[in-house]
Amino acid sequence: TSNMEAYSEFLIGRAYAEERSVGWRENAVKALRRAIELDPGFAPPYAWLAIATTVMSGMGPQWGEGLELSEKALSLDPELAMAHAAHGFTVRLVDRERAEQSLKQAVSLDPSLGFAYNILEIMLERQGRVEESIAWQEKGLAVDPLNPPLVMNAALRESSMGNFERAESLLLRLSSLPEPPQDVYSILYYLYEEWGHIDRAVAMAKEQIRLTASTESTVGLHALATAYGSIGMTAAADYWFEKLGPAKLEDGNGMMTRFFIMRTRSADSELATELGRLANLPSADSEDKLLLAGMINLQLQNYPKGVEQLEAGMLLASGDEAEPADVIDLSAIQLNPELIILIANRLANGYQQVGRSQDATDLLEKVVDLLDAMEIKKPIAERALVHALNGEFEKSIEEFSRVVELGWARYHEAANDPAWAEALSRPEFQYLLADVKARVDKQRANVESIEAREDFRSEYEQLIASGGNQ
Repeated sequence: TSNMEAYSEFLIGRAYAEERSVGWRENAVKALRRAIELDPGFAPPYAWLAIATTVMSGMGPQWGEGLELSEKALSLDPELAMAHAAHGFTVRLVDRERAEQSLKQAVSLDPSLGFAYNILEIMLERQGRVEESIAWQEKGLAVDPLNPPLVMNAALRESSMGNFERAESLLLRLSSLPEPPQDVYSILYYLYEEWGHIDRAVAMAKEQIRLTASTESTVGLHALATAYGSIGMTAAADYWFEKLGPAKLEDGNGMMTRFFIMRTRSADSELATELGRLANLPSADSEDKLLLAGMINLQLQNYPKGVEQLEAGMLLASGDEAEPADVIDLSAIQLNPELIILIANRLANGYQQVGRSQDATDLLEKVVDLLDAMEIKKPIAERALVHALNGEFEKSIEEFSRVVELGWARYHEAANDPAWAEALSRPEFQYLLADVKARVDKQRANVESIEAREDFRSEYEQLIASGGNQ
């Protein structure tokens, strides 16, 4: 373009879209739309606007606009690498083969385009082409080692492959940038929580709150409340949960956070009252609410109702409302695979409790298949639970020993989970669980020591009063 103002707005929009700092989407969209207004024939802003409007939107209303924008960019400049990358990104939801061709064309035109490497590695992984996916990830990191989405996705993959140290170093490198990506501390939180470093997870949740206090984001509050629950600091968990505010307390994320907090406690009368209220949510047309209500009822050992709700929710999530339970296809459910496994194991236990042993056996076989396909090497105890629910206690203790050695620290959740009850009643499990409790208690002491020296509650109130860190 010969319009320098349009070029300047494009550079600003591209920088926000690449860096993913706090408020990036709003700022990127504003600048890129302004660039297009100033020069409608300038191709690059269309491509970047396609990305900025559709990232994390799925097949929502933004998707159609994003596809049109990417096609406009291609029509204006067929040799523009980012136009091919944007087209591949937007068309991937309906035509994976075409998307792959577009993304590879983008890389051939511009071998330094980190965005294209990132989307390619995600697409290929979801198709089960793991070796190809890893190769594209490593190529991308070699040419664009500070690309936030690429690095964050690489860190999540490294964690699932059992490479905690590399995952941590990738994320810490991003966190040290002058303008850290808005999600980096959130992903560090999940990394530390998964690997049993709950005290560090608490610290990362606080950093997420500090980073996003100027926005309406409540991710940090959800994380902090959940982390306190994980180490048995129930009063602190309740305090930070209440900071979500009335509207957020009752939305889907708020109710899920409340459930995960309450899972760390014994089912006393107060807990039963609270969870019982959540279990009676309207759920006729929402798989999310059905799944949540089903999990709550199983937690309360209301097995017939919980089984009914989880079956209905899983069938809805798989796009199959009418088929019987024995055809639930776990691979078709559009949820995080680890969440699918968590839910399926509890449903299998529910089947056992209501006398549907064959349904339980069939479902557990599908869970094993999903676990095998995922090749999870981080400390997740669900495979140990599968063996326990199948009555294979020697295999279960062997797997449980492995995840405890890796750092698994979900003591309070397992100790209060009916699905774990039979396994944890055995002395060999109790011995290992005592070690986990000692580790969790030590981390709780670390958190309490830090909080004796700092007053994060006052700091938070000051951040909110001053409009955050901006």
